[in-house]
Amino acid sequence: MEMEQAPPCPGVSPVRIVLQLAGQLVTRLLIQFRRLGKGLVLLYLVVFLGLLALVVISQGLGVPVQNLTRDPVAVIRAPFYTGILSNLGILLWCASAAISLFCAALVGRLGRDRKQQSFLFWSGAFIILLLLDDLFLLHEVVFPYYFGLRERYVILLYGFCMVAYLVRFWRTMLNTDFLIFFCAGGLFTLSLAVDKLPEDILPLHHIFEDGSKFLGIASWLLYLVRTSFQLVIDAVPGRAVKEGM
Repeated sequence: MEMEQAPPCPGVSPVRIVLQLAGQLVTRLLIQFRRLGKGLVLLYLVVFLGLLALVVISQGLGVPVQNLTRDPVAVIRAPFYTGILSNLGILLWCASAAISLFCAALVGRLGRDRKQQSFLFWSGAFIILLLLDDLFLLHEVVFPYYFGLRERYVILLYGFCMVAYLVRFWRTMLNTDFLIFFCAGGLFTLSLAVDKLPEDILPLHHIFEDGSKFLGIASWLLYLVRTSFQLVIDAVPGRAVKEGM
């Protein structure tokens, strides 16, 4: 059965309708600009200064600026699959940090337990540190070769940060699925141990080294997904939870 089309409103021209819609759009854009203008200007200013810094760095180092802006695989003309496991690990690091920091803000907005918010925030902050280390090879290349700081000292510094993290939040972690966290820590330790072995001793050396690290990252992501969900649910008032079920 065909639907009957509604007759056009008499006396209303298409031009007038378009003008009304355009006026509403402009009005909404102006309202959003008043609300978001400062944030957008700050964002674009920071990005612009970052791009300007890349130009200065390229001139100071004497390298083409495209070496600082393009994908590394494109710069060295390597196959697209080069470093695929490392790239996937970076994505998991990013997901872990984003989930932790977002849920920390959400728990804080709900105004419930500041201890839980602090736990999620520092979890995300520590993961960002490890993300930057993994992405820019801080403990392997940057600190040893550019700052003269040996790799072992950087790893000890990360270990100290982990101990401080555990001392600060062990009570909170006891109420979570900490088995997954311990599995992640064991896998990271295994990766560091294999890294110290000569490559000709262990068959598939890099599979064990990089594979255990990737499993550790994935385990930590799983731990933070479950823990963040649990803490957000705990922060929501009981009435809201019941109404949302």
